[in-house]
Amino acid sequence: MCNQNFTISGTVTETGAGPLQGVTINGLPGSPVTDANGFYTATVSAGFTGTATPQKSGFAFSPSQRSYNSVGASMPLQNYTASQGVLNVTPSSHDVGSGATEVEFAVSNTGAGSFNWGAIVQSNSPWVDIVSGGSGVNSGTVRVAVDANNTASQRVATIRVTAAGAFSSPKDVTITQAAGSSLAVTPTTRGVAFGAGATTFNVSNTGGGTLNWEASVIGGAEWLSITSGDAGANAGTINIAFTKNPGAQRTGTVRVTSDGTAASQQDVTVIQSAAPDIIVTPGSRELSSAAGATTFDVSVNGATGIAWSAEVISGNWLGITSDDNGVDAGQIEVSFGSNSTADARAATIRFTAVDAKNAPVDVTLTQSGFASIAVVAPNGGEVLQLKKRTKIKWSSQGVAGTVRIELFKNGTFKRTLFQGVVNDGKQPWKVRDVKKGIGYQIRVVSESNPNLSDLSNSSFQIVK
Repeated sequence: MCNQNFTISGTVTETGAGPLQGVTINGLPGSPVTDANGFYTATVSAGFTGTATPQKSGFAFSPSQRSYNSVGASMPLQNYTASQGVLNVTPSSHDVGSGATEVEFAVSNTGAGSFNWGAIVQSNSPWVDIVSGGSGVNSGTVRVAVDANNTASQRVATIRVTAAGAFSSPKDVTITQAAGSSLAVTPTTRGVAFGAGATTFNVSNTGGGTLNWEASVIGGAEWLSITSGDAGANAGTINIAFTKNPGAQRTGTVRVTSDGTAASQQDVTVIQSAAPDIIVTPGSRELSSAAGATTFDVSVNGATGIAWSAEVISGNWLGITSDDNGVDAGQIEVSFGSNSTADARAATIRFTAVDAKNAPVDVTLTQSGFASIAVVAPNGGEVLQLKKRTKIKWSSQGVAGTVRIELFKNGTFKRTLFQGVVNDGKQPWKVRDVKKGIGYQIRVVSESNPNLSDLSNSSFQIVK
């Protein structure tokens, strides 16, 4: 009998599930493992004494073990019932604000058996960190630190808890964090007129949480100032005043800042138009010596509603004979008397506009002096003899340069007698190369101004 062998066999069944494969029966020879039908068998020698203990991670067994003492026959139906450990994590998610915080998850085994578990942060979530309770047996608490969200977008992190052999393992739990605060200022640019005034910019939080902001002028402080709204929380209005611009276009900058937020600094600009220019056309006038009138056109470039006026500041020989003021575009008329002197004379009209950056604008009128040439001899009725000498005489006023002397007969030009003649009022002439006759006249012409000339008042006669 001492050489006789017997079998110990049975099945392992999971409660509510059926045969359980992969259960090791420790303590029996060969440590048999259950097959797909949950069956196991072991061969023992007669007289075998020992304890059989079923084992599979995550499961508890009933009975937990079987003891054998001096086995003398085969023993079938050595069955076990298995119950699995159940992994549970609560809560399954956390919704948190945008600020830094900590949250907890409770891990528990709601089934039978026992299991080891561990928790890890899934990839692409560097903003969460397990600070305690990252592993344990059956139950425990996972504590997670969450960094502040300084972006303008909501974000989600996943923590995975795994328990080998446990039912419902792994378990994923989520942390959803609200978007951080995000600074927005509208509009980004304001265009304003050249005159003194005020404007506004609107501040808002386009993210989550609370946004505390401040505003300051960093460019153009000599003409730009914040009158109210230089700080606030979330939404607000920045009120800005500006002085009148006396010159070219200018730009000021207002900076809005909020620490620890997305888009934590924004610069907005105020562009102020240049002061207008008063434009007078023409910029000057050349007048003849004769009495008359002329006009000047007035316009304003760069603004409307600009009042202007005009006055004569020098030259008492002219005056403004129309309205001497206007708004924006207009015209003035100037009248003047004749200049009876030989000398040119000048006058100045000044145009002013309080808001024009180029005012005052002065325009000059220059009137030429009175100029004349008068033939003295032969001036009509004379009788000149061929081949005899005579003198051509003339008088002049305000005539510059040389003169030319021409011969006419019966109103028709015959020829030039002299040119480049010094304008001293006399020129010797030996009467020749002409035919005797009546109807002759002399013309004296300014060579610098051919429009200035004089012809003998009446004809003279040439005889032999």
